[in-house]
Amino acid sequence: METRENLRKHLVIDPETGNFEMGDDPRGEDDLEVSHRAIARFGTSRLFGLRIGYPATEPLGTTLNLSPICSLI
Repeated sequence: METRENLRKHLVIDPETGNFEMGDDPRGEDDLEVSHRAIARFGTSRLFGLRIGYPATEPLGTTLNLSPICSLI
């Protein structure tokens, strides 16, 4: 998953099954679409969303920097 091509893409995982939906846009323009696809595909199961290579999905009052544990830094 953590490749240069996937960096910054939105990922929604069903932790119970390991199935996932991943966005196509590294700028994050399709985040809501990816979440909707995951809900349609996985139903009401618990879902976990993240941005590949980052410690959070969205910044809140600051900038979002690459995670220091990201192997692509």
